[in-house]
Amino acid sequence: MTSEPTDAEAAFQYELRRRLAVVHATAETMLEDPDGSLTVDQRESVETILAASNELSSLVAHDPETVEPALEPDADGDVAAPTPSVDDPDRSASIDLVLESGPFADVLVDQLEQSGYEPTVVSSVDDVRSSAEGADAARHVVLDWRAFPEPSIESLTALFDRLEAGTSIALLSVVDDESIPAPVLGVSGLLSPRASTEMVADVLASIHFDPDDEPRVVVATVDDDAAEGRSMAETLEAVGCAVDTVSVAELRSHADRDGIDCVFLSADGVDTIDDATLRSLRTPETSLPVPVVVVGPTPKADDWLPVCGSQRFVRRSVTAHGLAGEILLAIDPEAES
Repeated sequence: MTSEPTDAEAAFQYELRRRLAVVHATAETMLEDPDGSLTVDQRESVETILAASNELSSLVAHDPETVEPALEPDADGDVAAPTPSVDDPDRSASIDLVLESGPFADVLVDQLEQSGYEPTVVSSVDDVRSSAEGADAARHVVLDWRAFPEPSIESLTALFDRLEAGTSIALLSVVDDESIPAPVLGVSGLLSPRASTEMVADVLASIHFDPDDEPRVVVATVDDDAAEGRSMAETLEAVGCAVDTVSVAELRSHADRDGIDCVFLSADGVDTIDDATLRSLRTPETSLPVPVVVVGPTPKADDWLPVCGSQRFVRRSVTAHGLAGEILLAIDPEAES
């Protein structure tokens, strides 16, 4: 584990991240110029700047921020550890993390522990401490998409049914999490096939696309759910998208072409897509990462179930402390204040 940084090192890391964020945001804005005023050479230069700032930001961010927060003594002079702002102090800090072990997972656990939580890494959905465990049940569940047994949508619904009311679930989707410093966001979220055109437009906006710009999207299905794919394609066309419909098997060759803005993947398709195809979408060589939205029945009333970081990391590398912050905000919204 990385040793604790000195005050000077911590200050340097913070200032470097702050300035890199400005560089990254400026480069991203230039690439998204609606007037298309950049020449080909200028666009290539800006893309190089964007990639370099991504890499350097990830390198800095993955040095864990291990400096403990300053704590104020109470009236008796005692200093208490920070506690999450939830209504059940006996279980408030317990988090079951269902994700693959590796360096990124280790840093993520470290960040959550420093925030006053008690994360436990479990190997599968079946190991999540549910209401059957009584007082030992986890208050929060953080679940990597790859941990779902197939069919993944049904297993997610089954997990929701097992957990008692009040237990929060936060979805993750990280590709290449064995490698530090540059894992990337995988699936951006789960969208119901019954979603309205307004909801689909909001989802596109949340992953940084304006339907008025006629984004080019691909709907990828398997044979069993071709009807579901047609329904989503019709909704996307009604929103204003240019839509291509392909099979999941054809997606890899289709994704090698430039110009795809987003992929909508069928519920069965997410279980059959291979890692190489997903990586080709999320880490393309000549363009920005392509968001991937799964289309399938959501396990609760909401028609859109985003994964943690779907807005923040849709076009940049995932950072451990940044993802920890997204998780904490998802499971405990009061923590932001």
